Amino acid sequence: MKWKKFFMLFDFSRRIPFSSAPSDRLGNVVKVSTDNMASKLWKLFKFSVRVGIPATAVYVTTQEGLWGTQEETFLFYKNVEEILPGKETVISKDQEDKLAAVLEKVRVWSDPNHVPLAVRWNNGVIKAVAFLDSLPEEAKKFLN
Repeated sequence: MKWKKFFMLFDFSRRIPFSSAPSDRLGNVVKVSTDNMASKLWKLFKFSVRVGIPATAVYVTTQEGLWGTQEETFLFYKNVEEILPGKETVISKDQEDKLAAVLEKVRVWSDPNHVPLAVRWNNGVIKAVAFLDSLPEEAKKFLN
């Protein structure tokens, strides 16, 4: 009889839910199913991995400067190129000058005081319509 109680400890074929587990006042071991707990832990692990990996990638790239200003991003790419083996980038002097000119244009366009494209477009449309509106009068002046 005592061996039967001992082997009951290792009998995982019986499933008793947590809410309906019998309580024993004599001190006998009450069997509780671990299958439900294991599946919940597995779901928690899968969720942690699915959230943790992208969150870690975003955190690390933010700390390294990938999502920062243009200069921080440029330094990040320089550091990545130094780490990667066999990735040698040679930039000639004229390419550096062109790159500096492009970066200057980007700085000008990203300036908040710069006139946005929509405003410039609207100004162009207004001037074109005003030109077409005054075209007959100007043509009469020119021909007379």
